[in-house]
Amino acid sequence: MSEKCKKFCNGLTIILAPNLKKFREYSKLSQAELSLKIGKTKNYIKNLEELKYKRLPELPIMVEIAIILNKEINDLIPREEAK
Repeated sequence: MSEKCKKFCNGLTIILAPNLKKFREYSKLSQAELSLKIGKTKNYIKNLEELKYKRLPELPIMVEIAIILNKEINDLIPREEAK
């Protein structure tokens, strides 16, 4: 992966983290509950929200998160913020 791509993905991760937390809390799910619903360890969402991962989740995971939160991927990573 090129440095330009890594930098872009890191920027998207920064956008994802607060939106993920906002929509998860609105859905009244704990970090552990959402993690388990997508088949990940209980700290997976916690680590995403705290920016401990430098890359975005894989697309199938992003889709699963969006479905569980009743959102679109574009809600999690708004296009206007990603520019």
